[in-house]
Amino acid sequence: MDTAREHTTVTDTAPPRTRRRPRRPPPVTVMACVGALAIGVELYVLTRWAIDTGVRFDLGDQSSLPPWRRTAMWVLQVMVLPILLALAWWVVRQSRRAGRLTFDAALLIGYLTSFWLSPMMNFRHRGVAFSAAAVHTRSWGQYIPFWDSPGAQHQIELLGIIVGYGGLMAFLYLTIAMMRLTFLRRWPQLGGVRLVAALLVISPIATLVMDLAWVPGAGMYAYTTGVPQLTLFTGEWYRIPYHVCLASGFPLYGLPFLARHYAAKSPDGHGGIWRGSTDLNPRARPLVQVLAVIGLVHICLVLYGLGLWAGDTLSGPHPVTLPSMLHFI
Repeated sequence: MDTAREHTTVTDTAPPRTRRRPRRPPPVTVMACVGALAIGVELYVLTRWAIDTGVRFDLGDQSSLPPWRRTAMWVLQVMVLPILLALAWWVVRQSRRAGRLTFDAALLIGYLTSFWLSPMMNFRHRGVAFSAAAVHTRSWGQYIPFWDSPGAQHQIELLGIIVGYGGLMAFLYLTIAMMRLTFLRRWPQLGGVRLVAALLVISPIATLVMDLAWVPGAGMYAYTTGVPQLTLFTGEWYRIPYHVCLASGFPLYGLPFLARHYAAKSPDGHGGIWRGSTDLNPRARPLVQVLAVIGLVHICLVLYGLGLWAGDTLSGPHPVTLPSMLHFI
């Protein structure tokens, strides 16, 4: 009797292969690349400037200044250093307590390294005139790629402002304090669009406080344009256009506030632009985080310059009462 042989067929039941989407780089890596590029361009610009012109600082004639303004000018220039030392002490103390690099420490480094973007205040226009009576040097603006400005070869940069870029951190802390005393005190969970709206109100006040000290107080610089109806001290050489406060306040203090705020919301402090830090090599992490914040601050400074340029296109002509020390030399 013949027996039937059973044939079994083995079928492949393995799931089909799916293509994996390429993994996007985390925000901390993207911003670190921006920061590294900014440092590279900075070294290129300052090296060319130093080779072509030399690093030389001059002090102009102060005889035309009233004694009180001459004193105020020197006080502000000298006070920059102890303010920077106090800020450095504070962020180092923060980092030691936290056992890691804090966002504030990275922000201070970012502000300090951004001084080379000072010519952005005169990007494609002459919106700011610096006082030749203060310690100054020839501007390096003409060496910045894609930068252009009327009379670029005659523009100057002030030593007090170059060093004082780190002092912008103090006005960020002023913005934080005002936010806590006003909006965040009433709405602690404020976020999203409402938080941005609150910063649009508060951050220009920090710029106004800074300008009141540096412009009418010490006469270190002056805004040469402005809409009369939207200007404080209109008609005077020390006028302060409100659009300047808005254009500088939010990029310089509002955006860093948001980055700091969302980084702190993460349980490990690595949120926002620091997201992805936990996947980095522990030894490389602090450097990558610092570069990320440097990238952020440089983006803020570029937005600041573009904001001044856009606002000044609607502004009036240079004031006729501009003192000789603020003339375009």
